[in-house]
Amino acid sequence: DYSVWWQIEKKACAIRHPTLDSLKASVNEQWAALEDHYIINVCKAFRRRLEGVIAADGGYIQKY
Repeated sequence: DYSVWWQIEKKACAIRHPTLDSLKASVNEQWAALEDHYIINVCKAFRRRLEGVIAADGGYIQKY
């Protein structure tokens, strides 16, 4: 979900990383730091969107 990566990116990229390994380590640290309730809520929201797409037979959905 885009919101998860936005949360990780804004923190992991808050500083300039001199190496790719440094960036990867920072991303992994931020992933591990995400709260369980945040991940649960993101998954629930994603499921609602998927159910909306299914109900619309793959068509456009406005709110989920």
